[in-house]
Amino acid sequence: MTGPRSNSSTPMVAHYIDNCLLKREPFSVDDPILARMKVRMGSIAAMTEHLKKQEYQRTPRGKMDRLRQVARQEYPILTRALDKPLREFFQTRNGNTFPAVDLAANSGYYTTQFAFRYRPPHIGGTLEWCPTDKRAETKTWDCLKYLAQEAEDNAFLFEDSNGGRVFRNDKVELVDLDRYEFNGKEAIALERDPKNNDRFRVQMEDNLRLRLKSNNLIKADQRETEVPTYEKKQQQVLASMGLDKAIFAGLLGRTTTLDLLKTETWSNVSELKDKCALVTCINLLRAIGKDEPEAWKNVLDLASRLLLPGGHLLQYDETATDDTIWGKYGNVKAMKEYVSANSLHLRVHNESIDNQRVLLVW
Repeated sequence: MTGPRSNSSTPMVAHYIDNCLLKREPFSVDDPILARMKVRMGSIAAMTEHLKKQEYQRTPRGKMDRLRQVARQEYPILTRALDKPLREFFQTRNGNTFPAVDLAANSGYYTTQFAFRYRPPHIGGTLEWCPTDKRAETKTWDCLKYLAQEAEDNAFLFEDSNGGRVFRNDKVELVDLDRYEFNGKEAIALERDPKNNDRFRVQMEDNLRLRLKSNNLIKADQRETEVPTYEKKQQQVLASMGLDKAIFAGLLGRTTTLDLLKTETWSNVSELKDKCALVTCINLLRAIGKDEPEAWKNVLDLASRLLLPGGHLLQYDETATDDTIWGKYGNVKAMKEYVSANSLHLRVHNESIDNQRVLLVW
C-alpha cells in the first residue's frame, strides 16, 4: 500500500536547509528551491482563502450579504410595481387579512421584506405570507431564523441622554449612580428587564449583572451594520409596535416545502386555493433557467389556482439574451397565448421589460 503523495519540492527544501545548517551557510532568498516553495505556499494560502469565502457564502449570513447587495437595486423596483395594485385591492377589503405565497422563496429574504411592508398603515389590510421552496425545511428555515435573530439584535433598547441608540450587546458607560464605585465603568447592554419596563439589564466585566435606568447609561461605542436602510426602518417600526417577533413566528410556522417542477408537491398549499391576494416568484430563472427554461409556465399554472378574483401575481427575473432561451419568458405575447390556451384566467396588469429584467404583474 502506498502512502499519500507528497509535494515533490518538500524533500528538496529539507535537503537544502540541512546543507545550509551543516555548512553554516546563510539561506539565500534567491535560491530557486525556496522560490518554488514560496510560490507553492502562496497558492495554498490563496486556495485556503477561497475555500473560507465559499464556506461563508453558504452560511445564512453569507447568503444575506449577497442578497442585500442585489436587493438594494431590486427592492425599490418590486415595491413600485406592487404598491398601487395592492392598495387598490384593499380599498374594498379594508382591514381584512389574506394569504400571500412566495414561490421558490429561496432564503425567504424578499418574503420577510414584503411581510414587513404590506400591512397597515402602508396598505389597508394585511398579507399573511407563506414562503415556499423545495428546500424550505433547511435553507429557507435556517435563513428565516437568522433574520429573526438579526432583527431582534437590530431593535434598539433605548436612546441615551445624548440621543445615541443603544442595541443589544452594545458597550455602555455607567453614569450618575448613587453607588459611586460604578460611575465611569463600562458594561454590556443585555436586554430590557422583563420585570420592570423602565430598567435594562447590563453585565459588568466581572460578570456582575445590574438593572439600571436608561438615564444611567451612555452609549460607549458605535455600532456598524450592513442591513439596508429601508430594512432597518421597517424593523424598528415593527419592533416599536411589538409585531416583529410575531411576523417571524408566522413566517417560520407557514414555511412550506414545494417544488415548482414537481406538481405532486403543490398539494402542500391546496388549502390556499382561490384564497390568495398575492403570489410572487422572484429570480427563479436566474437560478434554474438554463436547465428548466419553461419553469415560468409552472408559476402561472400554480398562481392561477391560488389567486382569488382580483388577486395579483408578480413575476420578476433577468432578461434572457435570446427569445428562445428560457422558453420565451419576457415575450409577453407568447406568455399571454399560454395563459389563454390553458384557460388560466390571468391578464397582464403591468409590465416593465428592458434589456436587463422582466417584471410582470398579472
